[in-house]
Amino acid sequence: MSLIKEKNLVAIMFTDITGYTSISTKDEQFAFELIRIKKSILLKILKKHKGKFIKEIGDGTLSYFENPTKAIESAIELIAQSKINKNLNIRVGLHYGSVILAKDDIYGDAVNIASRVESMSTSNSILITKDLADNIKLNKEYSYKKLGLYAMKGVGKLIDIYNIIGPNLKKIKVTSSDNKGIKIHKSKKAPTIAIMPLKNKGDKKDDFYAYGISANLLNDVTSLGNIKVPNLRKVENLKGTSKRLCNKLSVQYLLNGTLWKLGNNFQISIDLYDNLSNSYIWQDFWQDNWDNLSAIQEKIFDGLVKTLNKSDLNIYGYSNSKSEAYEFYLKGSYYFKNRKKSRDIEIAQGYFINAVEKDNTLLIAKNYLGVTYIHLGKIEIAKNIYLDVLKQSKNNDDIKSQAMALSNIGEMYFRQGDYRKAKEYYDKSIKIRYEIKDVAGQATQIHNIAAIERIRGDFSKSLNSSKEVIKICKKIDNNELCVKSYLNIGDIYHFQSKYSNSLLFYKKAYDLSLEFKESELIADSLNALANVYTSKLENKKAINAYRKANTIYKKLDNMQGVANIFNNIGLIYLNDEKYQKSKINFEKSIKIKYKLNDKEGIANCLLNMGNVFLKEKNAIEAEKAFLKSLKIFQNIDDVVGVSFSFYSLGEVYRTMNKIKKSIENFNMAKKIDKKLNDLESVKQIEKIISNLNDKLNNK
Repeated sequence: MSLIKEKNLVAIMFTDITGYTSISTKDEQFAFELIRIKKSILLKILKKHKGKFIKEIGDGTLSYFENPTKAIESAIELIAQSKINKNLNIRVGLHYGSVILAKDDIYGDAVNIASRVESMSTSNSILITKDLADNIKLNKEYSYKKLGLYAMKGVGKLIDIYNIIGPNLKKIKVTSSDNKGIKIHKSKKAPTIAIMPLKNKGDKKDDFYAYGISANLLNDVTSLGNIKVPNLRKVENLKGTSKRLCNKLSVQYLLNGTLWKLGNNFQISIDLYDNLSNSYIWQDFWQDNWDNLSAIQEKIFDGLVKTLNKSDLNIYGYSNSKSEAYEFYLKGSYYFKNRKKSRDIEIAQGYFINAVEKDNTLLIAKNYLGVTYIHLGKIEIAKNIYLDVLKQSKNNDDIKSQAMALSNIGEMYFRQGDYRKAKEYYDKSIKIRYEIKDVAGQATQIHNIAAIERIRGDFSKSLNSSKEVIKICKKIDNNELCVKSYLNIGDIYHFQSKYSNSLLFYKKAYDLSLEFKESELIADSLNALANVYTSKLENKKAINAYRKANTIYKKLDNMQGVANIFNNIGLIYLNDEKYQKSKINFEKSIKIKYKLNDKEGIANCLLNMGNVFLKEKNAIEAEKAFLKSLKIFQNIDDVVGVSFSFYSLGEVYRTMNKIKKSIENFNMAKKIDKKLNDLESVKQIEKIISNLNDKLNNK
């Protein structure tokens, strides 16, 4: 048995004699003599150019070279020398790729590709792949001409084929019906494609393979740039012909496929339909070993990159990850993306931990592991994971993992109320997203920055940023981000007391989140709607919406959401003058907020508690709470919160009859609200200050 060594990058060369079967039928002895002559010429050339002869396959041969330029020189020389015999018409196919070297053989997809390329060639001609063309230096007498993109059936890859042009070589045109070129996207319009979930034809327990690969494939295609890709939830239950689905989803291309796990092997089929030409432009079927699990997605993605005429991008190095680790990652992403309760997040987390333990370089699994800890409120653990991912991705030059880690670190600081630090990381992430033309990633960071702009009181900027995000989301069909932007716009209008506008955008968010069944965003939308109902004193509607949202948050173990609900219900009881119930809810909220280190949440709860004390005529406790909230809001640069705190302190000092101090704090609130262009608040404060000045002058 051959001793397997390791994977190496080599140039693989297949050769054979054109018309050999016909020659053999007429004169078998002469045919054998042709093989002998060909081999004799080839061995001398291989020796000269340091090539390695592997074996004969009928009239064909398999050889390889460590130096790809030496491989093409050998091929040219072989055809030139074969001209000594008019019956020795040789054709050659070459490819450059990774193979497994054994004692007396070589294995791998690269070998199969080289063989297929050679079969497409004709007498006295040389065909090579783009992989080889990119790694060779040709003599000035020679050049190469691109023939097109071709499917390597049975391998699962699309390959660019080139014809070597020069002395002694024939120019060829591939005409075989088995090797029709793939039609690539050439329109100036951005491509639109629906990626249908791969159908699992095997055991039900293997569903996660198909789902995970489909979800990751969709994310990778979305990151290719200006491209519309409907959300997986939007397409997963749709049925019908390819044409009907394309029309329904308003896309030009539709990708369908099946996955079947049989023991240690996977059978994969792919169909890429073009609605414009009403034809399948890429159809393939191949088998892969379980050890190549992580390469399945990369093969499909690589084909889509080429057919959609997009630049190839780093896709987290999936193909280099260990199969067992990648399987754990797929299971984790399956549970996380389909989560309905907190237990699902814990299960997903367990799989991500296993994936990282098996392969510490699988950064996409590490990034998602951090996300699960954030969802469970364990911010410091998440922080350490993200910092580790950032360090590794910089060392590996894995720019997409780097951008994702930077964004997640920003999210962590945002949740803790450190908005300056959050924006610093969002800015770093968006810079990378622009470099790699990741439109979806750009939109995510613009949304994150819009949320910070809103908190800092720059409503005009925040509104424009969110509108920009919605515009991008509609182009690329990103429903999740669209919902978040609707919520941000609703928050802006809510703060400005424009309740009808606020409700309009919150309802848009709620309807869209219901449409694609995203539980967490449904809860966020319900919570937002309830906040407006509270402001409009429609308490029954508010409590009903809060309770629905809280049920979802509890199922998902989203403690941030649960804390927000306690705080909001506390506000309802405060408005109803049920102060004891109000305090109980604020205390529950603040307890969770401290655990999460949510500075903004803590400050808001303190502000609300201060208002309860104020209503109870306990001015001393109210003052303490407002001063604490003011300090936190100032530290995190929450301008709106600072304004509320100054206003509240003005109210406290008014009840304490400390007129000058009261006027001083109201003036501070007025100054901020003037900058925020909240003219209604400014008028109200001016009226209060005028009354206080009258009171002061009458003393």
